[in-house]
Formats: sequence, structure tokens, C-alpha cells
Amino acid sequence: MSSITLSPKGSVALITMDDGRVNAMNSEFCEAFHLALQQARDSDALVLSGRPNIFCAGLDLKALYGASRSSLEKLFMAMSNAMEEVFSFPRPIIAACSGHAIGGGAVLMLGCDERLGTSEGRFHIHATSLGIPYTSAVLEIVPQALGPAIGKRTLLLGNPVKGSCRQREGWLHDIIAGKDLIEHALLRANQLSELDSASFASTKSRLLAPSIERINRKKDADCDAFSKAICQSSTQERIGRAIKKLEARRSKTPQ
Repeated sequence: MSSITLSPKGSVALITMDDGRVNAMNSEFCEAFHLALQQARDSDALVLSGRPNIFCAGLDLKALYGASRSSLEKLFMAMSNAMEEVFSFPRPIIAACSGHAIGGGAVLMLGCDERLGTSEGRFHIHATSLGIPYTSAVLEIVPQALGPAIGKRTLLLGNPVKGSCRQREGWLHDIIAGKDLIEHALLRANQLSELDSASFASTKSRLLAPSIERINRKKDADCDAFSKAICQSSTQERIGRAIKKLEARRSKTPQ
């Protein structure tokens, strides 16, 4: 069963990310995500959702630990393309964030045009703590969504964002009761589907053209830097410690 499901909802579509765990981004996850986005391009609007209590946990650390350069390069390209495709999607795209959004998962959410969430969940972009260089897609998307000052602090310091700060700092545009989140997001998608499709796509393309050009121009260099950095022993040690912490935390969580 795929971790990514595309469900037509009339003239709009719903993409649900659900790998049964935390929606960690590995190559297979990103490739399935890419396919779903391609299939959704004819929809009038799109809702992107996660599973209960988790939107997306970002990069799969186990896919980074002990990985070869070739597998890291494949993962980088799949991840960067997924972020860019959300960011530049030609129709309105709405994030329905049911919980935590971490790392690359938070970037996917921030790449959406409108972001709805529940009262629960932590947002956190923390690659600097792991020694992982940011892709150009991240460096373009985060400041666009949060503004230069908050975007800079988010990327450099990696502080987690909780509670009302998520809306005050621009991560979320509205807070919805968990049981009503998907219904509300689909209602909003239907409202936005009434926008003129050609005008919307043209305006979005023109607004984002400089960012998209920089992302694509730097992609090969970013891929090389990403794979080299992760192969370094110091980065591998950081990733290994992070995996142990996550496993210890999960072992204490009731199933």
C-alpha cells in the first residue's frame, strides 16, 4: 500500500500522506508524492494532509545513516523536487496540518498557499543541529512563507514553534478543531477553486520565477554539498545520536 493517496473530491483533490508511522521522507515516499502531485495537476485546487497527530516528520534519518553517496544524491533530488513542486503548484494548494511538521515536512507545509492546522502540534526546522546543509528550495520557501526575519531565525537557530506562536509567526493562517480540519480544508479548496485558473497560475509563476530559477540553477551544487556533508563522520555521529533519541522516545510512548 502506498504511503501517499490521491482522492478526487469533485473538482478538487485531497492528497493524504500516511505511512502508518511519522511520514518520514525517504526516496520512495518522495517519488510517490511526486506522482500524486502530477496526477492532481488537473484539479481546480488541492488539499495536502497528513495522518492523525503528524503532518510529516521530514527526512528519514535512517535513510541517511550509513547511506552511500549515490543513495543520498537520489534522496536529495527526490526531496528537493517534492518541495519545489508544492511551492510552484499551478492551482491553489492548502495544507491541512493535523499535528507535528518537522524539517522537510515543515517546508512542505510552508510551500502551500494556505495553511490550516489544529491546536496541537510542534513545528521545527533543525538541520543546523544535525550538520545537514539546507537546499536552495528550503532557503527560498521558508522566508517567502514566514518573512525574512522570522525565516532567518527559524533556519539558523532551529527553535521549535508551538501553541499560538504558530499562527502569530505565520506558520498557520487559521486554527480548526481536529475533527473538522479536512472538511474545512476541502471547503476552502472549493472556494479557492473559483479563482480564474489561468490568472492564478500566471500570477503565481511570475511571483515565484526568481526563486524557482535559483532553486534549479543551484540544484546540482546543492546535491553535491548535501551528500558530502552527510557522509562526514561528524554528521553521521549526530544523525546516529538523533536516531537513538527518537527510538528511546518512541519506546516510552504507549502504542
